[in-house]
Amino acid sequence: MLNITINGETHQVADGTRVLAACRAAGVDIPTLCWLEGQAHFTSCMVCAVKDVERGRLIPACSAPVADGMVIETDTDEVSEARRVALELLLSEHVGDCRAPCQRVCPAQIDIPGMLRQIEAGDMTAAARTVQQARERTGITCESCKAPCEKACRRGRADQALAIRNLVTMVEKVEIGDRRKTEDGRLQTVRQPTANSREMHRFDSTIGPLQPGDLSAFMAGAAPGPQVIPDGDDYTAAEASREAARCLRCDCRKPAACKLRDLADAYGARQARYKGTGRKPVEIIRDHPAIVFEPGKCIKCGICTRLAEAAGETPGLTFLQRGMETTVGVPFGDPLAQALTPATARRCADACPTGALSRPQGESSIIPNL
Repeated sequence: MLNITINGETHQVADGTRVLAACRAAGVDIPTLCWLEGQAHFTSCMVCAVKDVERGRLIPACSAPVADGMVIETDTDEVSEARRVALELLLSEHVGDCRAPCQRVCPAQIDIPGMLRQIEAGDMTAAARTVQQARERTGITCESCKAPCEKACRRGRADQALAIRNLVTMVEKVEIGDRRKTEDGRLQTVRQPTANSREMHRFDSTIGPLQPGDLSAFMAGAAPGPQVIPDGDDYTAAEASREAARCLRCDCRKPAACKLRDLADAYGARQARYKGTGRKPVEIIRDHPAIVFEPGKCIKCGICTRLAEAAGETPGLTFLQRGMETTVGVPFGDPLAQALTPATARRCADACPTGALSRPQGESSIIPNL
């Protein structure tokens, strides 16, 4: 057995143990992005940095083996700053919005893209619940709103913005368990709204102004055509579904499951600290039936390439090009649909620490302890 001191406390671990495993066994949490339990370490993100006091340097906990007598610090200002810098370097290349423009400008902070997907699927009760939850967090209604969401909707640059306000008004008429009808038939909130919303204050990546080609990349996944105008006073369920299907889906498919976003929150990372010569264009690959791939959100952690290799996928995924131009993709330019079976593709999406790989509707079951 080897002795290791972690944040002033001595522990014994077996020979060959990695620092990350020793820290976690001691109850000390170490953040990771490129590490996946059951797979060999890759050491690419450096978010797991800790201080080796004896050598006076920072080391990657995921790959560094424990040495007898090692003294490790994980919670100093120096370590926190190193992790923040690692995150900010990753974010400097990130191409993607955590929230769509419509949601960012919504005074009530309604998850508008989520609501639209629920409407498209015909689940009006879920859509009404999404609106209600926003009301409870912020205490704001749409009664006097001037619909900034529709002004911010990127679809309006192609033809016509989505009729978001009309759709919100429609789903609010759906009575769900935490609402009751007043004497005049209108729906009224039962629970008192709260003023604070964690989502409103989370790290929020933005791609900024659209560049040539960006709109086309978004439009490729949306239903064509101008606004759907209802035949009567209000949308039917079918009409609402067709209008919701026009959404460009320009938010993140994994906003609540993105580890990069969570860690940016935890360490106060800033996306604009390190600026390059210009961001890459939006790219969305939808040729696989089980997953969506957005290369601009990839942090080159290697998790998907290792999972594909372990599953014996041919051709699988690999690293392409070199240096700053390195990307993850399919060898020889083959389609993604030919590279991964649906089962492996879903596992890759669920294990991906960002929104680079996701299920089409964002219905991922996240692998624990990543």
